[in-house]
Amino acid sequence: MPTSLSLALNLTGNNLNGSIPSQLGAATQLEILDLSNNNFTGTVPNSFFALKSLTELVLSNNRLLSGLLPPLNPKTIVSFAGTGILNNSASAQGNVHRKRKSSTVLIVVVVIVGIFAGFLLIAAIFGLIMSKRM
Repeated sequence: MPTSLSLALNLTGNNLNGSIPSQLGAATQLEILDLSNNNFTGTVPNSFFALKSLTELVLSNNRLLSGLLPPLNPKTIVSFAGTGILNNSASAQGNVHRKRKSSTVLIVVVVIVGIFAGFLLIAAIFGLIMSKRM
């Protein structure tokens, strides 16, 4: 049983069109909002500023979205590939950079652990060969 639950709204791929409803800004407990792969037009509502619990906002592949992102929670990761949105928000820029940096660190750690595991495997095989010779 999970110790905590996330409040998420996933509306991806529903062929929704028109403006993103500004009323979504009233869902202040929302943590994840995925509006990707729809046909939304216009800009991201300024009411999204009220989404203080939001940790992930996915707007990708809404080709007719444009304009500037409103100020968001600095911890919010924003995905807006395939849109006309301009990334003016310092928090969004920091989050995009932080996401890239954390994935780079993860790759480096995985490679180092893999190399270490390889050396351990070679040492174990060498140890087995040496013990059979004696």
